[in-house]
Amino acid sequence: MIFSSYRFKKNKIDHEKFTDYRLLGNKFVYILFILISLVLFLLLPSVRETVSFLIIKTDATGRGTEEASSLIVLVRMCIQLSLLLLFVITSLHYYKKYLKNNKLTYIIIPLIIGLLNISLIVGERRTIQLYTLISILVITSLLFKRHKLKINMLITIVGIFILILMTLYKELYIFNFNSYSEALESKAVSNVKFVDQLQSYFYGPHNVGASINYLNYYAGSIKEFFYDIVRSTSGLNIFVNKDGLITSQLFNKLIYGNQQLTGHLISSAGYGYIYLGPILFPLILIFNITLAIITENLVRRTNKLEIIFIGTFVYMRIATNIFGNPMPIISMLSSTIFVYGAVVLIAYLFKNIKTKVLI
Repeated sequence: MIFSSYRFKKNKIDHEKFTDYRLLGNKFVYILFILISLVLFLLLPSVRETVSFLIIKTDATGRGTEEASSLIVLVRMCIQLSLLLLFVITSLHYYKKYLKNNKLTYIIIPLIIGLLNISLIVGERRTIQLYTLISILVITSLLFKRHKLKINMLITIVGIFILILMTLYKELYIFNFNSYSEALESKAVSNVKFVDQLQSYFYGPHNVGASINYLNYYAGSIKEFFYDIVRSTSGLNIFVNKDGLITSQLFNKLIYGNQQLTGHLISSAGYGYIYLGPILFPLILIFNITLAIITENLVRRTNKLEIIFIGTFVYMRIATNIFGNPMPIISMLSSTIFVYGAVVLIAYLFKNIKTKVLI
């Protein structure tokens, strides 16, 4: 409240009345990037095998692993960015037509590409679908104000359908069956352990208690804290030994008795207690809140569509993790800046050079 009421209200765009939306970078640079990403996607079977559309692929071979080579991760991020940019470019193109004549037909192609963005599934993390869904809703609400209710309702329905299927995939162990129908016939939906999900995702008292108990097994030293930061930062992580375990992995190792390294999240209170003690532990939460405020205000101050889309995606990631361990936020921020930022920066520089040459 202090941050929001002080200086961050200044210079915000009134998006309800604003109409002059544009791209920060050069459109043709983005189109070239989209084509290159498409070629890489077609040439690399290893990338195609780790990507699904609408539903996660299953062949009764068991649960896949989210571990992938750096090349595969990079190409997948390029594919995701390409679909994002394609949505933004087409939305802006038809938005200009929509301003002259508010016809519903101008929304069809952006809507299809928006749904394609939501339908691209990488791994089993439902949060990516959720963040993409919200980002698309923000863009369509800003550009196609008159028909935003109809558009957003359709996008939301498709998004919820995909999220439900992804939840069933994990909770009903569909990866052990040849098809979704076969899995649904053999297991009841009532077997989904919703209470366990609430405990692992929303940081109940047992979660914080487990973080305090963590110190009975591991020291929680500054060295481990910085190891977490470097391992989570894209670019820096190539300089450290990746054989070691980060705090979240050690935490789950304790919870599951050495059986797995993922599953339960660490709260900001628990993580702060481990490394900062019982007095300074809120600093982790303050760090998360500060990042959320900065990102939200970036979105509110710009009229550049790709920045609004990427900024909303990043903001949603931070906001939904605001009471959690900050390392996933650092990982996502650094990888987004490293890949997305590089492409946008090149397109921006090319646009400026082209403008100066024309002048």
